[in-house]
Amino acid sequence: MFISVTTIPAAAALGLSLAYESWSRALGSTWQLLLNVGLLIVVGAFALRLQRRIWRPRRGHPCRSLNLVIDVASRESAASPATDEPGANSRALMRRRNT
Repeated sequence: MFISVTTIPAAAALGLSLAYESWSRALGSTWQLLLNVGLLIVVGAFALRLQRRIWRPRRGHPCRSLNLVIDVASRESAASPATDEPGANSRALMRRRNT
């Protein structure tokens, strides 16, 4: 919705200015459209970076240890040859963790 509110009026003004050959207004509308799109990109990138910082797992957080277990399991399954028995690598990993 925010994208529509910021870009459609500027694009419409640009189209009308070009249709009526009002070059100075077309130039102003072009700059307005470029400014709106540029700021949308900057604000979107900032919001995504802030969201990543807020939702990043922290040391000692349960999600962090779960990610490490999953990462170890994926590395071991990639390094060890596949077996015909389903879940063999997972059971081996659980035995190692419990000992």
